[in-house]
Amino acid sequence: PDGGPDSGPDSATREIPSQIHHVHTEEGRHCCRLYFLADLSPSSTHTWLVLYGNPEAAPPEYETDMLVTGQEYALTVENTFYRMELAPTTGHLKSVVFRQGAAEFSGYGPPMDPGIIGDGKHGVEGSVHWNPDWSDAHTGRYRVTNWLRPPHHTVIRGPVYTRVERWGHPILGLGPCGKYQKVRARVVYTFWASQPYVIMESSLEVLEDVRFRDCRNDEWVGMGQSMPQQAWMTASGELGFGRNSWRGEDPAWMSFYNEVNGDAFATLRL
Repeated sequence: PDGGPDSGPDSATREIPSQIHHVHTEEGRHCCRLYFLADLSPSSTHTWLVLYGNPEAAPPEYETDMLVTGQEYALTVENTFYRMELAPTTGHLKSVVFRQGAAEFSGYGPPMDPGIIGDGKHGVEGSVHWNPDWSDAHTGRYRVTNWLRPPHHTVIRGPVYTRVERWGHPILGLGPCGKYQKVRARVVYTFWASQPYVIMESSLEVLEDVRFRDCRNDEWVGMGQSMPQQAWMTASGELGFGRNSWRGEDPAWMSFYNEVNGDAFATLRL
């Protein structure tokens, strides 16, 4: 329940949408993770009441602006701000449509022919997110976008957030060869109700010695045509505009934007 900023012992309370997962027992105690949306000004405080332990309580049926359709990891997620589609093959972010403005990105990069890995294209299906991947100095680049299906995945769907996690070994465009099991990749998308952003987490776990040439964890493509301007901030806090070479350095954040119609897309490292 949320009593609002002026709540007190005599004020009315209202129930807000919440979501739990990871229900488990730890040292004889029942535990879980509880999620709900909070909107507070800087340095302010607020109190929420968590009611539990009522075996006769009706199952919650919360309504939010989040709409999720699809099966397994091949989902379409919508809220007030966007509509995002995950590829039915790899599960990667395939298209983005913003509710405000005219920005729309879909399946950037020509896909491979279905079932034919290694025809020189970028992955089995076009997408706007291409990573994580890594490159062996001798054999070539191993990509998660070469998955015909994620080796492993988990999905959490609910009214507050939807979380899609996939993991497995990236593979060469030539197929699963070159001892591809030496590195394991993990990619997570978390979509939130009533929020204009998506949290993307990715990692590469090196299980054996490899001849790394490079690796990439945060590459988004296809925004430059409709959003020709760029803004960025370096890790030291320097702000800049226009193109910049990031060889050997990662920006703290980067944005593509259109100064005429106000459309923008940004990645912020957390």
